[in-house]
Amino acid sequence: PPVDASGLRDLTGGTTTAEKPPPADLRHVHLVPQESAEFSGDKVLGQLGAYYLVGDYSVQSENGQLVWVAPLGFQGPVQWLARGTSPGVIVVSAENPDAPAELRQRQPLRYIPSALLNANLQRHVYMRYGTELLLETTLQLDAAGDPKYVVTLGRPTIGWSGEVVTAVVIVDPATGDMQRIPRERFAELPPWISRV
Repeated sequence: PPVDASGLRDLTGGTTTAEKPPPADLRHVHLVPQESAEFSGDKVLGQLGAYYLVGDYSVQSENGQLVWVAPLGFQGPVQWLARGTSPGVIVVSAENPDAPAELRQRQPLRYIPSALLNANLQRHVYMRYGTELLLETTLQLDAAGDPKYVVTLGRPTIGWSGEVVTAVVIVDPATGDMQRIPRERFAELPPWISRV
């Protein structure tokens, strides 16, 4: 096992290059700050009443456009018991400050982080893949614009630390279906996945 920082560095199998990165596409520049996206999303949330709250926003690409995406979660256990599912996600353009926020309600989302008992996303994944560490959970939009949770799995390399990624699990929050893709097959990851 690695015993120092250089040993951990070599675990990744990364390479270095002297080539310059490709130029940025000036048609797709991140112009909308997170605070503006949150303000727009809160206006949409006001239409739903006091059952839901907006989760953390993340920037990603959807059909070549940069967007802010945030899940709708439950305010607390009473709201979860009353509703049981979240109506969807909030999508805000990260390129156009004048575009209104969109409440995307395609399917009710059952398996989300703020749900309780077996509908809780982390518990749902842990019940099948509990022998691996759950490192990170991100909400991302698939090629059709539907929300999917991407849960990164890993294992420790030094005691209980020095985690390395071993796989990724794609979870459909509406149905709970899971697809595990091991690290050896990361070249087969769908192109819409922007973060592992």
